[in-house]
Amino acid sequence: MPKKEMEKGKRINGKEANAEKYIPLYEFLMFDPIYKAMSDRAKILYCYLRDKTKYFEMQTELHQQGMGTKSYLDENGDTYILADNTELIYLFNCAESTLIRAKKELSKYGLLEEIKVKDQANKIYPLKPKKLSDVWKHIEEIKSLRAKQKEKRKKFHAEQKVKKESTEVSNTGNLQNESYGNLQNESYGNLQNESQIQPNHYKSNLIPLNNNLISSITEDILYDNLKNKVLAASLKRLIDELNYHSINLNTIEKIYEKHSNRLNEKEYIFVLENVITYYFNKNEPIKNIELMLNKSLSNYIADKLQDENTSQQKKEVIPDWFLQQKEEENKKESKSKGHDFTEMEDDVLLELYNNMKNTTIFKNQIKSIEQELYNRGRKALHNK
Repeated sequence: MPKKEMEKGKRINGKEANAEKYIPLYEFLMFDPIYKAMSDRAKILYCYLRDKTKYFEMQTELHQQGMGTKSYLDENGDTYILADNTELIYLFNCAESTLIRAKKELSKYGLLEEIKVKDQANKIYPLKPKKLSDVWKHIEEIKSLRAKQKEKRKKFHAEQKVKKESTEVSNTGNLQNESYGNLQNESYGNLQNESQIQPNHYKSNLIPLNNNLISSITEDILYDNLKNKVLAASLKRLIDELNYHSINLNTIEKIYEKHSNRLNEKEYIFVLENVITYYFNKNEPIKNIELMLNKSLSNYIADKLQDENTSQQKKEVIPDWFLQQKEEENKKESKSKGHDFTEMEDDVLLELYNNMKNTTIFKNQIKSIEQELYNRGRKALHNK
């Protein structure tokens, strides 16, 4: 017993107790070669369903003691759980088709069994793994992967150094042409003269930009040559990759402008980085960035539209009488008070339009927003 009375501990608050709750992640999902290849969504779904089993076991024990409302034991004495698709779609923030794929994946790996019950929720059985590998080799595999990544980075930096040295040689060679006052070739980046001082297998790393050629992209060049400063700031961390693949900044901005009505700068950079990473892992240069990036963006936008449509279908259906009443109120309000959207920022106005365009109760406001967006588009075109 302590000589002095110790300071009292802190009481457990309800919110703090909730914050400390967790769902265990089973190690075999991470380290066992059999299950390591499973998708992350399937692994998380499995852990959630396994953890949920504890609740249904507790309810069954209470029922057996005369306190619970229902037993969750089947005719074989096995515990099942209830978790319908609506609950799981909400928790995992995904489309129903995505959830079904995750369930099928767990079933394929022998970790989930689902029994259909007529007019009731299906019985779900999260299963323990029947087969595990004798030895987990993740430590050796991680060491091997680390060595490969180190070697790849070393090779990447070596290639960058060679390209930089080659550029310096190229620039020195061009000075000979400049001494004869041939400024026309310099201004248009005529590579014909460069070919005279370079071996046949040499590939110029000069990067096209605004009808000129530059040796490398820097932060200053990003901000000076891209009109979209948010895009320029996002591209800062990809400067090495842009230089390595000799990617044209004008092309990058042009492709973004083409798709900007369906995604923002952050999403665009995410897709661009995935394309660059794909070729980096293959240790190949990107031959046609425009083709690959447009293709990847189309796939990303298609998936995004599917998720948006699924979310739209899940929204509560509004009665027709309410829509008609709301439309009449909007008409009266529009007559007495006009809507002014001219002070709104572009991104705020566009977001408002996307939220309202699929409804019928804001027709007048939608027309006003469309007119304002049209006016801004004409102004931007005129300024160009």
